[in-house]
Amino acid sequence: MIARDSCKYLALVASCSDGWVYNLGHLSPPIPSLAPVHVDQLQLARTIITVMAATRKTPIIFYDLVNARGVSWSPNTYKTRLCLEYKGLPYRTEYLTLPEIESKMKDLGAPPVRDISPQYTLPVIADPTDDPDGRPHYIGDSFNIAIYLDEKYPAPQYPSIFKPGTRSLEHLFIHQYLPIIARTGSAVVMPKVAHILDEGSIEYIKRTRGVSCNALLAEEADEKWKAFREKFFDIGISLDYKDEDGPFMTGSKPSMADFAIGGWFHLLQQIDPTELEKILEWHDGRWRSFWKHIQYIEHRPSRLTSS
Repeated sequence: MIARDSCKYLALVASCSDGWVYNLGHLSPPIPSLAPVHVDQLQLARTIITVMAATRKTPIIFYDLVNARGVSWSPNTYKTRLCLEYKGLPYRTEYLTLPEIESKMKDLGAPPVRDISPQYTLPVIADPTDDPDGRPHYIGDSFNIAIYLDEKYPAPQYPSIFKPGTRSLEHLFIHQYLPIIARTGSAVVMPKVAHILDEGSIEYIKRTRGVSCNALLAEEADEKWKAFREKFFDIGISLDYKDEDGPFMTGSKPSMADFAIGGWFHLLQQIDPTELEKILEWHDGRWRSFWKHIQYIEHRPSRLTSS
């Protein structure tokens, strides 16, 4: 949409359009950072204009993905949910399945995020504005949503998602390092994801991504899981070097990088709780403490948040 002050905001929507989880949410092999996107989307997310803040009466609308049981499963939409909960913002959720995304976003007048198919993906938020027609700003891509929320709803009134000076490093971690890990596990994750989706979503995956959802042989699957666990284990080793105590990657306060890893755990909880339980035991229970604190952010009572 075009705001009244001519400041353009794209509806940057991605069911899994960033980080390693792009593979898992879109069920697609490419590394997301290599996918062509509108070059001005990051700058648009950084642009600050005077607009109406979200309230209980006019909350942010958060578009999320659901599986066949009506349960949220996407790693990337989970990141955005954590951002909204952590900042204590009022929002309500509208749930979509994969094949419903494009038609819904077009009906809303939300521009696509990518120049290749599928162009329309989640998460996306609709933030209220002072437009006389009541049209909101549509912001998509979980990383850019986080940037937008930090600048539209800044500290100290709202907690910051990004610590000063860390945004570019977190972008590097989420968009370059995590996709490498994802590729090692995607072959076993995708068939498991297919088991929780409705038929329409499975057909959407096959049609738009050309990805097989056939299960691997047991021996091959075990090898893929082993490779995934080994690469993920390296993250825990790196965390031994952090210089502030706390359950999160940089210490006592969470970051977007924490929310990205939380997205992994959220997906694994849906498709393979046994595998998640193994990960939670690594590094003397560090990841169990991490997951406990991430879940607290998701479920903690808030005086602002509505669902």
